[in-house]
Amino acid sequence: MRYKKIIFSILSFLFLLSLSSCFLGISLDNLNDFSKNEKKRMEEYYGIVLPYCTGYSYKINDTYNEDFQFEYKVSNIKEKDYQDYVNQFKEYKLIRERIDEKTSMEYKTFFDTNTNTYIDLCYYTGELFYKPYLDVYMYQRGYVDYYDTYYTNEDNPIFLLGDTIDMNNSKYPNLSYINGYDYFCPSKGDVKILVLPIDFYDKPYNRNTISIDEIETVLYGTNNISLRNYYLESSYEKLNLSFEVVNSWYRAKKNSSYYDSSLTISELVNDALAYYDNQYDYSKFDSNSDGAIDGIILVHTLDSSSKLDIAWPATRNNAKEYGNQKDTYDNVFAYRFYHINYDQIITRSHTIDSYTLIHEFGHMMGLDDYYDTNYTDRTFLPPLNGMDVMDGEFTDQNVYSKLLLGWINEGKVINKSKTIELNSFEHTGDFAIISNNFDLNYGPFQEFYIIVYNSGLGLNYSSTSLNQSGIIIYHVDGCLYTYNSGTVMMNYNNDQAGQYSERFNLIEFAKKDYYPYVLTSDGQTTLNLVDNNKIDLSFTLEMQTINSTKINLSVTMN
Repeated sequence: MRYKKIIFSILSFLFLLSLSSCFLGISLDNLNDFSKNEKKRMEEYYGIVLPYCTGYSYKINDTYNEDFQFEYKVSNIKEKDYQDYVNQFKEYKLIRERIDEKTSMEYKTFFDTNTNTYIDLCYYTGELFYKPYLDVYMYQRGYVDYYDTYYTNEDNPIFLLGDTIDMNNSKYPNLSYINGYDYFCPSKGDVKILVLPIDFYDKPYNRNTISIDEIETVLYGTNNISLRNYYLESSYEKLNLSFEVVNSWYRAKKNSSYYDSSLTISELVNDALAYYDNQYDYSKFDSNSDGAIDGIILVHTLDSSSKLDIAWPATRNNAKEYGNQKDTYDNVFAYRFYHINYDQIITRSHTIDSYTLIHEFGHMMGLDDYYDTNYTDRTFLPPLNGMDVMDGEFTDQNVYSKLLLGWINEGKVINKSKTIELNSFEHTGDFAIISNNFDLNYGPFQEFYIIVYNSGLGLNYSSTSLNQSGIIIYHVDGCLYTYNSGTVMMNYNNDQAGQYSERFNLIEFAKKDYYPYVLTSDGQTTLNLVDNNKIDLSFTLEMQTINSTKINLSVTMN
């Protein structure tokens, strides 16, 4: 009997292991094909089954989220096996390919016209620190061929523009003109945000950890860099935030473990709104009268050690408010919100830390993360080296972000050799664009280089990397594409392996090392730059004069 129990236990373990390979994404070795269940699910969701890469350990991550993304990882893959795998896609349309020598990565995107399915191959050759591997992503993003609908400025030489540019004259001057940003928090004007303190049956409020007074201090206190003060200064006083903090802790209906997905966290938001419905007029939180509450912040009692979804500070769209069925209160509904742990805004010694609040509020208005969100940049030099408030450090919002949010519009154009004056970016938002081509219709939603004089003052004074004066040049690739028969969307995030970034990073320093400044004092430097079309864009910068408020800069086109 004892041996039967042992045999039964072993068989049970093997059975559970086989199930986990299908449903939990556990790595298996030396298999010859996908399981029947995996094939069935691919066929059901995509109409096709991926070719299998034989003989190597793999991992399936079939999240089947709103993008229907299916991820397939192959480790320790050899060059020949990778090429054999690529050859199995001969019947598909190759719509994008490039080699990134910096990361030793090769990217290819195939498109199946019969099922409108995209397949990304991301092959790492293993030339730096890691063994070769292959990431395969299969996804659907509407009935669109990206190659045919990718907007570029290629036929609009920049020399046709004058000496200045005003993005207000663009067809798409900022994010509010782009589809997909409906119901986001307004980035200008007087905006009132609702703040909900939340606790749980299994994690009740403790006055020794955080108080409502401390929440109010980090939001709009005057003796610290509060959320309100940061955005008032960063926006050049174009965004004036105010907050209404509910003066009690709402007790969630379920234990904290229940709130481990977008759907259940959205349910928590709606439950809290329904609970306070008789106490608050929610329509006063809709400053732009679009029918949605401008923004909601949840501060909850879980700490950062929790592994639950709600314990990771994140900005979300309300998963329960898609389509026409919306829970409305005072004729408005909740759409854009973010949740944050109490220990992300206050330390154990009860000092205020506003960074995460500020970062997430950037998302609330539509800004993306500027780090490599797929963590595939193996050079340890992310696009902005962590030197940005949307990339891990307390800094001012960068020039591209301020263009997207509509805080700055007018700048200078460098389309020939000339001398220009640039005022301190932190205090004025001054900038100069340099590019081979620029289409005014697209505003900031195209490829270009942009030059600013960073004085190291203002909000950058507290930075550890941008707290000195000098010239910084950014490379932007914010091109637009159409989605679902003509809806204009933007290329977003710096995920180097994902479906939105088959070309280049959304934003990166032109100088690709730990030190982003190209000039910090009198002198000159030559920059050998090229655009995405491999067209030369070399020029020489010479600093004429520099002080804390402005510089005079000579630009010679090479």
